[in-house]
Amino acid sequence: MVKLLEKISQFFIGIMARVIYPTLLILMLLGCAKGDPQMAKQNNSTDLSASQLEKVRSLRVYFGHQSVGKNILDGLQALGVENASYKLNIVETDSPENVTGPMFAHFRVGANMTPDSKIESFREHVLKSGNAVDLAFFKFCYVDVGADTDGEALFEKYQKMMSAIRQQHPRLPIMHVTIPVKSIDGGIKGIVKKVIGKSTGEEANINRTRYNELLRKEYQGKEPFFDLAEVESTAPDGLRVQGNKNGARYEALHPKFTDDGEHLNREGARRAAIALLHALADGADRIMKK
Repeated sequence: MVKLLEKISQFFIGIMARVIYPTLLILMLLGCAKGDPQMAKQNNSTDLSASQLEKVRSLRVYFGHQSVGKNILDGLQALGVENASYKLNIVETDSPENVTGPMFAHFRVGANMTPDSKIESFREHVLKSGNAVDLAFFKFCYVDVGADTDGEALFEKYQKMMSAIRQQHPRLPIMHVTIPVKSIDGGIKGIVKKVIGKSTGEEANINRTRYNELLRKEYQGKEPFFDLAEVESTAPDGLRVQGNKNGARYEALHPKFTDDGEHLNREGARRAAIALLHALADGADRIMKK
C-alpha cells in the first residue's frame, strides 16, 4: 500500500514539474511585459488627422492577403461606416492593371500553409503592376509558419523576392508586414495538451516571432512598415502579450482580439484597421519624400 501511494505521489509530482509549473510560468509571463504606451494610444483611437486620411485615400494601394487580411478589410469597412472620412474605395481585383485611380485594391495571394506560393504570387502580381500602384504589400498568415518552420530561411526567401522586384521596379514602395500570431492555449486546455504531448502553440509563435524580429531589424523605420504582430499582442493598456520558452521569446495574440485564438474578432479587426491606416499614412509620407 505504501509503495502504491509513493508511486501515485511521484506521478503527481511529475505532473506538477512537467506541466503545472511550466503552465503557470507561461501564464505569468503572458501579458506582463510592458509595451509602448504610444503604440497603445495609436491603435486604440481614430485620431488620424484630415491630412493623413487624405493622403491614404489618394494612394493606389495593392494588398495581397488571405483570411486575417479579410478580417482587417472588414475592420476598414466598419470604420468607413462609423465615419465617412475613413471610407476607402476598397476593390477586389486579381489584375493590378485595374488599379486605375486612388483605391485600396486587394487580391487573394497564394495559398495558405504554403508561404512560397504567396511569395511567388506577390512577386508576379507586382511585376505586372508597372506604374499602376503607389504602394504594394502582402501578408503571410499564421498558418504559413508552424512549429517546424525555419523563420530565418523564410526571411531569406522574402529578401530574394524583394531583390527581384526592385531590379524591375526600383522606385515602387513595398510595405513590409509582420506575420500574425496566435493565442497560446492556457488553462485546462493547455494542461491537457501538455499531458498528452501536444503543442500549446508556443513553438509556432516562436518561429513567427523570429521572422518578425528579422523583418523589423531590416526594414522598420527605413521603409513603409505595418507591425501587425505587435498590434495583435499589445493590450489596450499597452502591456504586451508575450512569453519565453527555453530562452526563445514569442509574441501571442491577445485573447480580447480573437474568438477562436487565430482570427481577429470585431474589436481586433478594428484595432488592426486603425493601425494599418497609420502605417499607410506613414508610407504616403515616405513616398512623397522620395
